[in-house]
Amino acid sequence: MKREKVGPKDIAEVRLGDIQRAILEKRYLSINKNTTKTIGQIISWYADLKEVQGLKSYKERIRCLRKLSSDLGAETLVSTLSPSGLLRWRSDRLTTVEPATVNRELSYLKACLNTAVSYEELETNPVAGLKLLKEDNHRHVGLTEEKLRGLIKTMKNDIKCITLVAYYCMMRRGEILKLKRKDVDLDNWMITIPPEIEKTGKMRKVKIPDQVRFLFNVQKSAFPLHSMFNSDSKSESYFSKGFAKATKKAGLTDFHFHDLRHASAQWYYDNGNDVATIMQVGGWSSFSMLSKYLFNNKKDLDVKFG
Repeated sequence: MKREKVGPKDIAEVRLGDIQRAILEKRYLSINKNTTKTIGQIISWYADLKEVQGLKSYKERIRCLRKLSSDLGAETLVSTLSPSGLLRWRSDRLTTVEPATVNRELSYLKACLNTAVSYEELETNPVAGLKLLKEDNHRHVGLTEEKLRGLIKTMKNDIKCITLVAYYCMMRRGEILKLKRKDVDLDNWMITIPPEIEKTGKMRKVKIPDQVRFLFNVQKSAFPLHSMFNSDSKSESYFSKGFAKATKKAGLTDFHFHDLRHASAQWYYDNGNDVATIMQVGGWSSFSMLSKYLFNNKKDLDVKFG
């Protein structure tokens, strides 16, 4: 209850009448915005923000949020969201996807609601305190050279080229597609990945293994001046869809192009390279990042003492 001192009785009665009229006209009460906005409305508003549209994760972020909206009900009022309700949703979701997927979806929802609060579209974020699940981030993709040969048999030539380079040179798809002829030294069999296309913004050098030297010779003859893999006229989605189609034909499940980079790290490790070398070639800044994808399949630890 809010008290207000206004003076003599007759003035107070006039003031009371003004307040009652304001209440009837909904001008006096402060209405909680969480009770008037639905999940669907807030997600649509969030998707239209220029700052959100500029994020690299925009498409995935909005796709996840719309999936969440569908699960929870687009017409559900934000005020009815609660940690307990999200925990029930999470339990159901975990029957079909990994904890990492659930964490990503919840993180996007929390970011969406926090942004709405900062823009005064909502009063509060009702699930701000919900903690994310612990994840087992170790992932052993297990793509041997034998399996790789089976995979590339299902591919078109341009998809095959970048797949082989990813596996044997430990390079990301974006780095391969943006690689220029000037970045490849075929006299010394060395690739220089310039900082503008390297994820960490630092220049990286990669030695070209024997297994793909023939490929670079072919590409040099075909495209001597510009893109090493003639990818200027094709979008990343072309290569992404082509790779996904090939993995399906080869019978590989839950295997993505980025997994080639980690299969490559395993290949380097199995061929006797130390962790420091693998980190340098792959451009990992910490062992903890690399260790999620390395699997020690040796029966005995090869420990040396002096």
